[in-house]
Amino acid sequence: MPDDSEATPVKSKASLDDLMDRLREERWCEAIYQYSKGYKSPEIFFPVIIRPTTFISSASKLQEYAELQSIPETRTITNIPDSPSEPTGEVTVCVVTEKEASRIRHKSEFEKVLVWFEDEERFAIFVISPKARDEGLGTRDEKARVEDSLK
Repeated sequence: MPDDSEATPVKSKASLDDLMDRLREERWCEAIYQYSKGYKSPEIFFPVIIRPTTFISSASKLQEYAELQSIPETRTITNIPDSPSEPTGEVTVCVVTEKEASRIRHKSEFEKVLVWFEDEERFAIFVISPKARDEGLGTRDEKARVEDSLK
């Protein structure tokens, strides 16, 4: 019969929670220290699909739509099919920053397309169309006049 003194002690949930809190605090302290020394996290980039027959038909159209400072350069990357029976193909993309990608997603109807980007599987943004909006019509009276004119 095994001796109870040799059994591995089971840690209580409270002691695990304390350990996790200490580790979290250490990570935050390290991050704050590194930031104070000038560390900047690497910028994250996102691919946006460019196709001649779609809303985002060129790099210059993307620049205009996303309000980019300059025309982004294009790359050809491999898309990953939804099912094994579909062929793998190549897509043309422009690469944008996280802030620019957020702006594009905010003002667009889009789909995510799985691609190989920078040696890993990532989702590319495929803009279908601008979001339908009633913003910019002004006051409630102006909106009512526009709605009446459509009747």
